[in-house]
Amino acid sequence: MPVTQQFEEALLDWSRVFMRRSMQESTHWMASEGLSRSQTGVLMHLHFHGNCPITTIGKQLDVSTPAASQLVDRLVHGGLVEREDDPEDGRVKQVMLSEAGSKLLKEGFQARLTWMQELGEFLPEQEQTMIAKSLIALVDAAAKTGKKRQRKIIIKKFKA
Repeated sequence: MPVTQQFEEALLDWSRVFMRRSMQESTHWMASEGLSRSQTGVLMHLHFHGNCPITTIGKQLDVSTPAASQLVDRLVHGGLVEREDDPEDGRVKQVMLSEAGSKLLKEGFQARLTWMQELGEFLPEQEQTMIAKSLIALVDAAAKTGKKRQRKIIIKKFKA
């Protein structure tokens, strides 16, 4: 088997294991906290993008503004988010992650990755070092492919 094919198959196998295990741990954590996927999506959006109006949450989840408002209400009652009037437009409600919501998400991130920390128990230090070096090279290569793709898109836009 050619090296490139062996590399691609190994990478695909690892991606499958990583995604399946990460999703299992994430789903288990959500259930243990009594959160739906939509509620978790709102918390994640606020964590990564900051405060936003309810309409933005509705668009992100592809639901109506009233449905997004009801979803936010449940999170407000749970103490995970706060809702305040927008200082620039009182008709708009800004939603922000509360301290409790931020803490809960950090626990969720940790829970999702716990299984990876256990991998070291099954690998000798020498293999851990080799894998770490390989993953660093893989991350660097992945960053370059993204830049390469962006350049192609930009070039196509200018040629059009």
